[in-house]
Amino acid sequence: MKQAYLIMAHDDIPLLKKLIGLLDYPDNDIYLHLDKKCNEDISDIQKGILHSGFYRIPSMDVKWGGVEVVNCELNLLKCATENKHYRYYHLLSGHDLPIKTQDIIHKWFDENERNYVSFYRPVMRENALYNYRIYHFQFKKYFWVRLSRKLQSILRIDRIKKSGLQYMKGSQWFSVTDEAARYIVKKEKLIQKLFSYTRCPDEVFIQTILYNSYLKDKLEADFHDIEYRTLSSTKVMGNKRVMDWPDALHTAHPRTLLRQDYDLLMNRSAFFARKFDSKVDSKIIDMIYNDLKKQ
Repeated sequence: MKQAYLIMAHDDIPLLKKLIGLLDYPDNDIYLHLDKKCNEDISDIQKGILHSGFYRIPSMDVKWGGVEVVNCELNLLKCATENKHYRYYHLLSGHDLPIKTQDIIHKWFDENERNYVSFYRPVMRENALYNYRIYHFQFKKYFWVRLSRKLQSILRIDRIKKSGLQYMKGSQWFSVTDEAARYIVKKEKLIQKLFSYTRCPDEVFIQTILYNSYLKDKLEADFHDIEYRTLSSTKVMGNKRVMDWPDALHTAHPRTLLRQDYDLLMNRSAFFARKFDSKVDSKIIDMIYNDLKKQ
């Protein structure tokens, strides 16, 4: 049974070409969203796909940390689920790469039925919950932001309490079954209601929807991924990804992986890694690409 790769890309076309080249496999279909702000031609990438089905969804202007990220993920899931039934749906960014061959990835996922989603903690911290408890409107002047928060405090606005759900947080990247993918799409109206006018909803909506569903027992998670977000960790995050983000409290993004990380990276039991950047270090990208293509 085929697997679907859902890619959210916004730049670095040379890296995107290598990523798609490593996903080009007879039992894969590739769904690509390329951000509206990227005007680069990808016709060479499309022409180079020999084995996979390829589908490009309409471009959106995706703003980091905004609900547009959620909408983009939902559009990719809707496009894929409307097209076919897949064994698994893997969400990747344009700065990711697989670190195992497609033969290995397919064999492993064909033998499993779990949903591989990241959960940082068993319970979200209050400062993180604040991002979803009230409405965060985008005002140009901070005066209106403060006034909005004050009024919501007076009115005792609590979107979380009203929802009756336990909110959960983790990395946005996932590998989920057909059943889970269709359940998420089915909950689109609820997702829009809960996560519009919030901050960084992409780190919460998948986790919250699946955790509060009948699929909770099919989640592969120990709810401590915040401890495993380093390249040196002996454990792999629940979403089977590896990154190096040792100081997440003070940095907005994981560290860009470099050629000196290669041996440690390729010996991890994860299937995908992030993040890479061809402008920072193209050598590690070439090393991974050539290694996997030889196998």
